[in-house]
Amino acid sequence: MWKRPRGLMPLGILAVSLALVLAACVQIEVESEFESDGSARHSIASSIDRSFMDDEMMGGELDGELDFDEIEREGEEAGFDVERIDTADRIGVRLSTEVDDNEDLGDVLNDLFAATGGEGPPVDGFSGGFTESGGGFGGSTYRFELTVDGTALFDDGLDDDIDDEMDMDMGMDMMRQFINMTYTVSMPGELTDHNGSELGTNRVQWEIPFEGTETFFAESEDGSGIPIALIVGIGIGVIALVLIVVGAVFLMRPKTAPAQPEPSSESGHDQPESNQG
Repeated sequence: MWKRPRGLMPLGILAVSLALVLAACVQIEVESEFESDGSARHSIASSIDRSFMDDEMMGGELDGELDFDEIEREGEEAGFDVERIDTADRIGVRLSTEVDDNEDLGDVLNDLFAATGGEGPPVDGFSGGFTESGGGFGGSTYRFELTVDGTALFDDGLDDDIDDEMDMDMGMDMMRQFINMTYTVSMPGELTDHNGSELGTNRVQWEIPFEGTETFFAESEDGSGIPIALIVGIGIGVIALVLIVVGAVFLMRPKTAPAQPEPSSESGHDQPESNQG
């Protein structure tokens, strides 16, 4: 982003821009793309409407604060991948990194946020993680949960920039009009539950708060495994088939005729034939 990730922009510049801004011209997009093995690619992109930089008054004021060349250098020094954003509508920079284990997701997001030009240590505005459970024949269930502390991210910077003529509420209101901050996650498999705005079968987006804390969560399931119901059905079918086969064998077995009793000789002696004289 720029030199003050907590304050994001001196309040004087915000006051000048308020008369010109009809919609948020600064976009800060944090994104995490999670894989089924627990790895992920995280990125933070900051960009501004090119028309503001082309404006003679605004461009001169913003150029000193939005030093994308400096952000690029600091990102490379921190070991992040750096990509310049230069389209017909927007200019900016994107920092990204790949992480194998995301159970401590807040650490990498805090480092990314701070690498955009922070003057101090990484802010602790993010805490949470991504976990996987299940596996085997029934597939896997994935859960993402992240708590964002807007006060930690922004209030400290505003405290440094506010003068006697501006109060905190006015500063936060101007930041909301000037800046649009979002966090987007891509989950493995298909979404089953979340508390954000669904962008597709596996993507959810939230707005990052400027003050207070909010907790984002999303759950998904990977259907690559064999569903438990199917496993149970197959088991019942196999048992039924075995019973049918056993029954058929029993019924088709040839029947043995009952044994006939052998004739028994009568007791007594044979009578001799009489001789006739």
